[in-house]
Amino acid sequence: MPAVTIGNRSADVRREITARHVLAVLILAGCATTRTTPQQDYTYDMGRNCETPTTKLEQVDPDGRYWILARGVG
Repeated sequence: MPAVTIGNRSADVRREITARHVLAVLILAGCATTRTTPQQDYTYDMGRNCETPTTKLEQVDPDGRYWILARGVG
C-alpha cells in the first residue's frame, strides 16, 4: 500500500498565492470605485454652500441625486 501524503506543500503554496492575488485584485477594484463623478462633485459643492447647523448633505449618488440629513425640531 502506497504512503498517503497529508497536505501537498506545493498545492498549499499555489492556493495561498492565488488567494493573495484575488485579494489584491478585489482591493484595487474597490479603490477604483471610490472616485466621484462630475455630477457628485457638483452636487457636493452646491450642497456645502446650503448646509446649516441643522442640515447636512448626507449622501450623493453617482447620478447626482442627494439626501439631506435634518436635525432638530421637525
